[in-house]
Amino acid sequence: MVNVILDSTFQDSKFKDIIEFITKGLDLAIDFFGKDSSSVIPSQTTIYIKYGSPMCTKQDNNQYTIHLNNLYSVWAQLGHEIPHILNTNLFDTYVEGFNTLFSEILCKTLNKSFSEWEQYYKDNLVYKGNNVVDHFYAWTFFMMREINGLIAKEERHLFLKCAVEGGYSQVIDIDKWILNLENREKVLLIIKKYSDGYTYKMRDSYYQFIVPKELKTQ
Repeated sequence: MVNVILDSTFQDSKFKDIIEFITKGLDLAIDFFGKDSSSVIPSQTTIYIKYGSPMCTKQDNNQYTIHLNNLYSVWAQLGHEIPHILNTNLFDTYVEGFNTLFSEILCKTLNKSFSEWEQYYKDNLVYKGNNVVDHFYAWTFFMMREINGLIAKEERHLFLKCAVEGGYSQVIDIDKWILNLENREKVLLIIKKYSDGYTYKMRDSYYQFIVPKELKTQ
């Protein structure tokens, strides 16, 4: 059983659904990314929810900490962080996009608002020179939303299994994953469309972006 501990910031009654949101969110994350992922969530796991710059980290003894800082739209932010529990070592662009897509699905499943975040992403899909971080989350979200529409559930379940060591963090071996996709060519075109000019899009980002080899040769 997962034990969720909230700091004082989230004791307000407007956050009363957080524990249920997390427990159901973990179940949905395992269903979304694959049941094998459940092996990284021991039955006796503690998740601390604290105020701070949004991130998910793992401590010893099956303890995780999720920091959130958007109290006006906490559900979408929390929904993005929940699947990071499946592998906190991944600092990968494709993972970030998939996690935001997962947040949209989770929020709609549990009747929590996501519309203001979707509008935020639409507003930042165009790079304006001063919105590097906002733009990053926008294009990765829409990229993975399109890709998800082209793949089967079984193909999505292979995604986290393609995690490999990649320098200072783990990354997704995107070439390995794409080889398993029936609509591989269409997926490559989507990645090319959204990642065009990725060098400036990734500036100041600690996430890694691995360009598929097939795109490098084009």
